[in-house]
This record gives sequence, C-alpha cells and structure tokens, in this order.
Amino acid sequence: MKIIEVHIDKATQAIGTTLFADSALLNNGKPLFLPDIAKEFALKPMLAMRIGRLGKRIGRRFAYRYVDAISPSFITTPVDSNIADHTVMQTFDGAITVGEWVNFTPTGPYHPLPGIEWTLNGQSCASIDGNAIAPLWYDALVHLSQFATVRMGDIVCLGISDAKPVPVKINDRVEASIKGKTQLKTKIK
Repeated sequence: MKIIEVHIDKATQAIGTTLFADSALLNNGKPLFLPDIAKEFALKPMLAMRIGRLGKRIGRRFAYRYVDAISPSFITTPVDSNIADHTVMQTFDGAITVGEWVNFTPTGPYHPLPGIEWTLNGQSCASIDGNAIAPLWYDALVHLSQFATVRMGDIVCLGISDAKPVPVKINDRVEASIKGKTQLKTKIK
C-alpha cells in the first residue's frame, strides 16, 4: 500500500507529490500523539481517495473508475522546527489521519464530490467544496498514474493550495463530516 499526498496549486496548475510510509497512517478514532520534533503543529485538511483497481497511465476520461471510496483526512505538519528537510519531517508515524471511508461510485467523468467540513473543538475551521475540486481530483490521479502504478488499497490525499493550515495543540479535538455526517474524530495528545 502506498500513501501519496498530491498538492495542486490552483493558480499555476502545478502538481507536487509526497510519498508517506504506511506507518504514517492513523485510523479514525485513534488519538494523535504529537512527536517532540517541534513545539507547534498545524493540520492541513485533505480529501483522501482509496484506489479500487490497478492502473497505469490512466486516461483522464477513465480516472473516475479507479476510486472506490473517499474520506476526510488531514496531515499534521510541524510549524517551527530546526530540521532542514521539512518534507521528511512531516512524514512521522501518525502524520496522516483518515476518517471512515464512504463508498463513492461516480457515474462518469467529473462527477461532483461531496463537500467536507472540519471542526476544531466544535468550531468550524476549514471546508472543501467538492464541486470546485472535482476536476482537480481527476487531474491529480491522471498525473500520479503517469509515474507510478496505482493499486487497490493505495490512498491518495488531495491537498488544495487555498486550504489554510489550522494550528493545533494538545487536547484539541478534530472532527470532519461529509454531508453532515461525522466521518472523522480524533483527539490531539
């Protein structure tokens, strides 16, 4: 299983990727223990997609066929650290929190995605408009498949450049919902 973060800059359409070890995955409901590599951390809201079939060099019009479930997720990143390589530092164990998977069966190319809302200690802190990111979602999968074969069970986390990082601290509670149903709950420890 691969866990891949794909970042898309909406303004320039630039696409970047980060590969995570499977130990970076934290499942829904488990507490997130912040490591001592930094004093301050922030979470980046993401949309996680679970790959449901094998694919290489996926054509844009077929990309929707490769995802079988979606979930709200976030990546926890250190804000203040003296370690030079920030990319390596953000891949610590438990860095990616993924909620419950929601079956997702698009009916065709550019099928809209549901919106996702994140709350921090009961207060809204971030949201992603599913309709706005649907074309980016398909582009990310097509781009990724040009360089690596995607397999069943792989997780692709889609980061959006205009989703601002949310500062978190110990004892914070983070939740995320899709269509009003809570799909992700975790406590920061």
